[in-house]
Amino acid sequence: MGSPVIWGGNKTSKNLQDNINFADKVTKRHQEFSAANNQASAANVTGLDLAGFRGAAIELTVDIQATSDLFAKFRLEAVQKNGAWQLTQEHLGDETNINFSITAAGQIQYTSGNEAGFTSSTFKWEASLMGQ
Repeated sequence: MGSPVIWGGNKTSKNLQDNINFADKVTKRHQEFSAANNQASAANVTGLDLAGFRGAAIELTVDIQATSDLFAKFRLEAVQKNGAWQLTQEHLGDETNINFSITAAGQIQYTSGNEAGFTSSTFKWEASLMGQ
């Protein structure tokens, strides 16, 4: 059947791959981090460093084991623009008292609340890092 083709504009067809520029993209899959309870000052999420990249889309779940177990999913989007990082976050699930931020160097950080009967807090994430 051959390679996919697109209209070349000059009545010739070309291979699709000759007409698309793919951006550099790295996917870190199934990373895990143990978070602290009552983390009042921003602390690094080990392994979630965006330095050297232009942007990222991060899917992250939070599982807090405490007197009342809490579960949530976050979607973090980050972009580096004019030497500064911008971060947005969407949240679905329980109110976990977890908040995310990003440093000027691109390190994702978190703070957490004080959960009664806390035994553990686990972040599991996958990140698509773009523009290396």
